[in-house]
Amino acid sequence: MFQLSPSSHFKRKYKKLIKRNNKLEERFDIAFLLLMENPLQKKLKSHKIIARDSKLAFSSKVTADLRIIWRYVEDNPEYDVDILDLIDIGGHEGGRKVYG
Repeated sequence: MFQLSPSSHFKRKYKKLIKRNNKLEERFDIAFLLLMENPLQKKLKSHKIIARDSKLAFSSKVTADLRIIWRYVEDNPEYDVDILDLIDIGGHEGGRKVYG
């Protein structure tokens, strides 16, 4: 089981996206549950990417064009659970694209 740790940037974009859009919020809820269970399961179509900060990250599908960008938190002895840093949300293609 994984714990999700959203960045402030992620939180701002998330709130903006789900504002007055209950269906999209439900899609995110499903994606969050799947990420907590196993971030590499087939339903999420997770794969490695190079994020905008030029570091290795992962992209997981929420909708056809919407992705969650995340990273594993490196070994941290403070925590008993594995943590995923949620770093960005955005499109897979077009102007809202979040990775190259």
